[in-house]
Amino acid sequence: MTIREIVESDRPDWVRLRDALWPGSLSDHDAETRKYFAERPEVPTVFVAEADGRLVGFLEL
Repeated sequence: MTIREIVESDRPDWVRLRDALWPGSLSDHDAETRKYFAERPEVPTVFVAEADGRLVGFLEL
């Protein structure tokens, strides 16, 4: 397993994982993740766990 900073190409999986954790807010998750990459904070605040080429978890600080 690898823990790393999220990259924009991870966004669809991040949305999927957020919706699995907090169901019923898919459009909100989509908008919030788009905003994260549009505003791109100086200090990374989202990290992902990757196993066998798939995102399996995330951490939002």
